[in-house]
Amino acid sequence: IPLANLSGIPEVVSSTNGSILPLMLLFGPVTCLSPYLAYTAGLKGTEPGTAGILATLEPVVSTILSIIIFHEIMNWQKVLGIVMILGSVLIVNLRFSLKKK
Repeated sequence: IPLANLSGIPEVVSSTNGSILPLMLLFGPVTCLSPYLAYTAGLKGTEPGTAGILATLEPVVSTILSIIIFHEIMNWQKVLGIVMILGSVLIVNLRFSLKKK
């Protein structure tokens, strides 16, 4: 929101006689709170290590899904980011497995 142009919101609300205001107030909890609650509920049965790995892989999955669903362009920055995240997860898991032995 820091970069959003919020100057047009009063005009939109007044032009619709305030009928859009309940929808605007509903979008906050629906789009911000409900995914967080669902994510937290889904992690209840998982071990902390697994939850950490899943949280680390979230940007990779969202990038791949944005390319598949929204047809975003795959550029070298996205590839580099995915490789770096997957590489760091691999390094951490290899270290952990070598430490266990």
